[in-house]
Amino acid sequence: MITEVAAADKEDVNLAVKAARKAFESGPWRKMGGRERGKILYRLADLMEQHKEELAVLETLDNGKPLSLSRAADVPLSIDHYRCVWGLGGEGGLEAGLALECCILTHFLSPLLLPQ
Repeated sequence: MITEVAAADKEDVNLAVKAARKAFESGPWRKMGGRERGKILYRLADLMEQHKEELAVLETLDNGKPLSLSRAADVPLSIDHYRCVWGLGGEGGLEAGLALECCILTHFLSPLLLPQ
């Protein structure tokens, strides 16, 4: 088992939504400039890079896919995504084409082919 999660009733959910709305409207992220947001996103990518093996194991435990796939694709692409989003802000220092290419590649969805 990875963790335990408490069940929520309607009142719990409403309180959580109200708190999230308050944080969005009056919290620091909304007022923060692109440069500062970019620094936070890039720091997140750095932390993910430092803990990539642990994240790969958790990803595999969560969804049952092979660890090799989590290591080779899911975690590195997630890290790249945060670095690309940072670069798209215009202040991250990445070339716009590289950032745009990276984000597009991580956002394409393939149609799900189900047996008839």
